[in-house]
Amino acid sequence: MLKLFAITLFVAYGWASNVSEEAYVAAIIQDDDNRCAGAIVSDQWILTTGRCAKYLDLAVSTITVGTNDLSKLGQIFSSQEVKEHPNYVDIGSFNYDLALIKLNSTIKLGQDAKIIELTGEDIKDMENLAVAGWKRKRDPSPTTKLQLIDVIGVGDNSKCSKLEGQDAKNVFCLVGDKMSDEEKVASGGYQGGVIMGLNHTLKGIVSGFSRPDDPDSLGLAMRVFPFKKWIMDNIK
Repeated sequence: MLKLFAITLFVAYGWASNVSEEAYVAAIIQDDDNRCAGAIVSDQWILTTGRCAKYLDLAVSTITVGTNDLSKLGQIFSSQEVKEHPNYVDIGSFNYDLALIKLNSTIKLGQDAKIIELTGEDIKDMENLAVAGWKRKRDPSPTTKLQLIDVIGVGDNSKCSKLEGQDAKNVFCLVGDKMSDEEKVASGGYQGGVIMGLNHTLKGIVSGFSRPDDPDSLGLAMRVFPFKKWIMDNIK
């Protein structure tokens, strides 16, 4: 059985990304901290997780795009409308853990802010992927710079012990190297992290994860391909 570890902890092995290449990521800020990430899927819509939309107070949150460093000024928006997936009920319904946030105005697209392409195919088993997002202030070695982390997507859920016997057709696991005990006890939030395939296509969104001090801890992600029609119908 594969050892699977929480994607939140992989950030320690990330590197600062080039905003001209990784300009597809939004940051949802609340209480002066990055609470969730999201993917820019149109000039006015952000794709993130259902739990981010449900459990954050978006009325007092801001959404930032167009920067690879949250200490520097980017384009800042508030939310105008939120559309959770209709089958997402609460934190336990991770099989539909997606939401769309409409911004109060349109993004000025360019080198620093780009619309990510929705992939035309599902992830492959053991596919090389990259995750883009930010650390939170409570994470190990916090930084305000956008991070890019190499991971492997496990398309075969039979290899993910904690998904066995569950209705998880829309979920896949993320694999990384085994952490030291010190690293495993660190906790962090990486909800909504943008999972990219080749040519910066959108493959998934980081969803839930188990306890980071669990030696069999795993990162979970939502597949985007099964929801392509739902996304396109709702951002028209």
